[in-house]
Amino acid sequence: MIFSSPIFVLGFLPVFLSAYYLAPHSARNWLILLASTVFYAWWRVDALVILFAIAGVSYAAGQVAAHPRPWNPSLGGPAWRWLRPGDAWRF
Repeated sequence: MIFSSPIFVLGFLPVFLSAYYLAPHSARNWLILLASTVFYAWWRVDALVILFAIAGVSYAAGQVAAHPRPWNPSLGGPAWRWLRPGDAWRF
């Protein structure tokens, strides 16, 4: 489906916008996710696998970045510890 195609302009877009403005605020993000999935599936269903894989990896990376594990010296610490100034004496 292309943005300028009649099926998008006269079909998909009016249905989506109507559903979006009628949906409660708490459900709008889920509606956008569902509509974008339908939009991409209209083009190629197998592209959804790549889309969800990238989204999953990005979500996991965001969770790791948001909640870093504290440094634990008993586990040997990070492999790059020799790059920090002042730690050269630990070798």
